[in-house]
Amino acid sequence: MLGLIFLYFVGRAFYRLAELYKQNKWLYGILGVVVYYAGIIFSAFAIGLISELVSPGSIDGFEESGFALLTVPIGILCCWGFYKLLEHKWKKIVVVEIESIDEIGKAVD
Repeated sequence: MLGLIFLYFVGRAFYRLAELYKQNKWLYGILGVVVYYAGIIFSAFAIGLISELVSPGSIDGFEESGFALLTVPIGILCCWGFYKLLEHKWKKIVVVEIESIDEIGKAVD
């Protein structure tokens, strides 16, 4: 249940960021959640691979909750990094609102 609430807030944060910079809101809301899960999957794979290389057979003794305590913060960090990357990228974009088609091609004062 706590995971679903967290996913809601992650999606909402990306949705609002995209809305602020006039981007596709639903795409980036869902993409934020996907990046969170990709970070978890990547970190779980990396932790499992490293633990097997260091001590073969040690992955069998891992508890699920202990594994989650290691992977969830990395997923949150990946999500935060992607958020900051998008925010930095979109701050550079200048959007000029055009009132009518007659204004296209005119110099901006």
